[in-house]
Amino acid sequence: MRAIWSYIARHWRGEQGLAWSFWVNFLALRIAIFLGQDALLPDEGKDYSTMPLVVLGLLILFHVVVFLWQIVGVLRAGEVFLKDTGSQAAVWGAQIALIAGFWLTASYSLAAWQTILPALEEENYLIRMDREHRSRYAIKTVDDDTLRIDGLMELGITKALTKVLAPGHPYRTVILNSVGGNVYEARGLARLFRENGIATRVED
Repeated sequence: MRAIWSYIARHWRGEQGLAWSFWVNFLALRIAIFLGQDALLPDEGKDYSTMPLVVLGLLILFHVVVFLWQIVGVLRAGEVFLKDTGSQAAVWGAQIALIAGFWLTASYSLAAWQTILPALEEENYLIRMDREHRSRYAIKTVDDDTLRIDGLMELGITKALTKVLAPGHPYRTVILNSVGGNVYEARGLARLFRENGIATRVED
């Protein structure tokens, strides 16, 4: 265990050399972390919201703590390399790779974060359209034997009125307050009125 902590400390202080710090401690380890995340979270759309603390803890550990340790060690090793050799090309290359690694890490962090958010249930298109149609008309009871229909003659209104006019219904009159709508639905309502012996009235 002491050897592990010593290794971690030596990288943090930039004492392991630029090549080792970059290729092993940064690049190889970062790739291993990305591959590990892909293996642990393979199913797109799978709901991990039941274990948010586990996912969040691993996200902070590998994409914040470990990543900070990696870049600090590489930057410090680069400073030592530049001081010893005077060559800037390798240092600049490592710094550019760190920037690319930052954006990749940010992308993987976002992907991990999204897995702990509750999955949104996509509403069925037909259900949504049916709800929108129903919002444009209203079938109301006025008194014991009178109904009132307000709004447009929208798709589904005939079916809705059929449920209201179940066998044994008490209604004898329907007050209509509509500017029109679907002609086939209007014909369906007219048929229902005839079959049930219901009179219609328009008040305004």
